[in-house]
Amino acid sequence: MSRKVNTILFLAATCITGIVLRSCVQQRQTVYFRYDIPAELPKASEPSHNATTEAGVALGRDLFFSTLLSGDNTISCSSCHDQQHAFAESRKLSQGIGGQQVNRNSMPLFNLAWVDRYFWDGRAASLEEAVNFPITAHNEMNADTLQLVNRLGRSAAFRRKFYEAFGSAEIRYVLVRKALAQYLRSLTSYQTPLDRMYPIVSELMAKGMDQPQIMQQQFGFSDRTIEVLQLCETCHSNITYGNNKMRNNGLDVSNTADIGYAIVSGKKEDEGLFKAPSFRNVLFSGPYMHDGRFATLEEVLEHYNSGIQPNPNLSPELKDANGDPLRLNLGGREKKELLYFLTTLMSDSSFITNKKYAL
Repeated sequence: MSRKVNTILFLAATCITGIVLRSCVQQRQTVYFRYDIPAELPKASEPSHNATTEAGVALGRDLFFSTLLSGDNTISCSSCHDQQHAFAESRKLSQGIGGQQVNRNSMPLFNLAWVDRYFWDGRAASLEEAVNFPITAHNEMNADTLQLVNRLGRSAAFRRKFYEAFGSAEIRYVLVRKALAQYLRSLTSYQTPLDRMYPIVSELMAKGMDQPQIMQQQFGFSDRTIEVLQLCETCHSNITYGNNKMRNNGLDVSNTADIGYAIVSGKKEDEGLFKAPSFRNVLFSGPYMHDGRFATLEEVLEHYNSGIQPNPNLSPELKDANGDPLRLNLGGREKKELLYFLTTLMSDSSFITNKKYAL
């Protein structure tokens, strides 16, 4: 039988069995995704080989919440990335299939289209690469990718959605990764009280006021509070977008073998360096640090106030003039104002309740 006849029979069969459904009666249309962000922000970054589309995001969302991606069909990506916690988790350390413990706390997920390094140790340079790690890790989702694709292929609904997203009812693992990456890029958070003040801030800056003056005028922050916030921004910049910086923040690492970024770089000077996450939505994303050691923001603040430990790789920003660990020696007012900034001004409650991100 000729290849042409085979092709005709295959297309007829797929129409009859409903694999591609509407594709047989109408042409597939590609609708590119529009990011829900303020106009003044820079354009989202996405690879040319994986443009974000409405159908791709919809498929990625279904995959994110599907237990079919785990080896024993018991957990999903959402098991460790809960929307109510800014797509982080409430556990100190993550748990994989069979209750296996992971040695890190899951990071929150938002504004990832403005980031080019992922995970606490920065091991992935793209979201398409990043999603592969938890899916295949033995102590996380532990999936065999061929079996995963076969399981998805037995679902007519998934076959249809893969066709809508990528123009083919054939499910391949590379397309699973692309769809997940598209969904993750769609998670945007830009509705904090500080975001909503942007027009006011812009107007005041146009009149010649600088950031410290504006913070004092609008919130009554002390000079010391503003000085500390500016120090924080050196590692956690940009507050709006997050950042890609790796830092050693003086945690006591005597009881852990987790060497952070050095796992990736292989360099001694990178031991104990971890990604500095965004301040955004920290009210929802605790516990804190790569190992979830701090249950509250008050504990985090006290670490920087009085608990920074000596380390040969300690970030320069956290050393005093003598090279010793910095002590902020904050007063009650400064602590209160810093917590107000973190818990109130940087919290986007609409993000954790937005139904378009949920299944």
